[in-house]
Amino acid sequence: MAYFLTRDNPNQRAGLSSDFYMACKHNDLDRVRAMIRNRSNAQLNQIESNGGTALHAAVYYGYPELVELLL
Repeated sequence: MAYFLTRDNPNQRAGLSSDFYMACKHNDLDRVRAMIRNRSNAQLNQIESNGGTALHAAVYYGYPELVELLL
């Protein structure tokens, strides 16, 4: 289940990360490509419970192909 960028994001309150963030964190390029097609910019840039975004995770874990895709 995906959650979106809002102040009332239940994932944020529960300390959970979105499916999109987790796919980026684990460099699942196929899944990320599929998920990007169905998300708005706000959803792609959702701030997670740790204060980061999917792009932050891709940079932090060193996934240059994913970083390029997200930019």
